[in-house]
Amino acid sequence: MCIVAGFRPHVVYNMLSRRKLDANREINEATFNVPDAITAYQNYTNFIKQSRSAISGPGFLLDIHGQTHKPARTELGYVISGRKLDIGIYSVTGSSIRSLGQIWCGNDNACFKDFVQGNRSLGHFMNEEGLDAVPSTQDPSPNGESYFSGGYTVKTYGSLVGGDIDAIQMEFDAAFRQGWKTNEAAQEKVARAILSFRDLNYA
Repeated sequence: MCIVAGFRPHVVYNMLSRRKLDANREINEATFNVPDAITAYQNYTNFIKQSRSAISGPGFLLDIHGQTHKPARTELGYVISGRKLDIGIYSVTGSSIRSLGQIWCGNDNACFKDFVQGNRSLGHFMNEEGLDAVPSTQDPSPNGESYFSGGYTVKTYGSLVGGDIDAIQMEFDAAFRQGWKTNEAAQEKVARAILSFRDLNYA
C-alpha cells in the first residue's frame, strides 16, 4: 500500500501470508478472531490511519495486490463494478476517488468518466507507458471478464465515505508480478504512470 501526497509517499506493508491475515477485509473476516492476527490487523490499519492523517490536503492511497485473471492486465478498482463500467453508468459519489472527481467535476458524472476511463485516469497513464490496464482509454471496461473493483481498504480509507484522500486498488497480473523484481524498466513505467496521474490531477 502506498499513500501519496508530495514527493515522499508513505508505504505500509502487510508481510503476513494471506492465509494468516487478509488485511483487505473487515477485522472479523480478516483475522478469524485469532488474537495475534487481530493485533497485526490493528497495527496495519493504524499505520494507514497515521499516514492519512499526516497528509494535509488532497492525496491518494494505492492498495496494491496481485490477481490471476484473464486477459492478463492490471485491474484498477474505484469501487465501481465491472458491470457499471461496461454500461458506462456510475457516479462521482459512488467512487473511492469521490474527492478528486468533485474537485474537478462537482457532481457531473459525465465529466467524472475522464478520471476513471478517460485521459485523466491512472489507466490512461499506464497505457501511455505501454502497460495494459482496465479501466483505461485503451481498455475502458472489463467487458464481462473477471475484475476486482476494489475491496475493504479502498472503501474504508478512500474518499467514498468522506475526506480528501482518494483510493485506488491496483491488481497486477501474475506474469507482470513474476518479472517485477528483475525488471527495472517495468518498475519505472509504473512509477512514471503514477507520477503523471498525480501531477495532472493533484497539482
